[in-house]
Amino acid sequence: MTLLLLNTTIKISLIVLTALVAVAVMRRRSAATRHFVLAVALACAAATPVVRVVAPAWQSASRMQVIDRPLAVFDDADANQARDVAVSPTHRIARSWLMPALGVVWITGVVLAVLVLLVGFVRLSWIASRARVVVDGPWARAAADLAGTYGLRRTPILLQTQHASALGTWGLRRPKILLPADAQSWPADRIDIVLGHELAHVRRHDWVVQ
Repeated sequence: MTLLLLNTTIKISLIVLTALVAVAVMRRRSAATRHFVLAVALACAAATPVVRVVAPAWQSASRMQVIDRPLAVFDDADANQARDVAVSPTHRIARSWLMPALGVVWITGVVLAVLVLLVGFVRLSWIASRARVVVDGPWARAAADLAGTYGLRRTPILLQTQHASALGTWGLRRPKILLPADAQSWPADRIDIVLGHELAHVRRHDWVVQ
């Protein structure tokens, strides 16, 4: 099991690393194009464990030669025993602690990632619970107009916060957009630019991917 996790983790890491390099090379392309590359890489990474279990494994030429040597199937147990005897005690000791250690490292990373995600959810809920819903004014009018332009079925909920740097969007069924404390004083052109940027995230479902 540990070898399976290690092998899968290496493959997923290579997929994500390749995508990050591609995005760095494509830094002059549009944000939508870079987002598409990252989204495809994440989808491939998420599918890697399933593909590894479902898809047939590649067989090496040495294994395929067993067809020409029918009696070799009876020698597999003896061959395995011979390999076990040939392994030095040092290699056995290294194997005995290395694989469990890699498993612990992997599980620790998963736990930390989940904790960071949960802390983010709690912080978002805390900020949203203390925010004021914007239902009229320039922000509400611009959001309604741009939502129609972007083909969104529902206008995202606008939340006015007391934080000077709170600006972002989250949510799937009914997305929400956080606005900073001084947002009401912004000029109309800046409101349109900021809302256009955030609604582009909503249309691409960036929150789900991220």
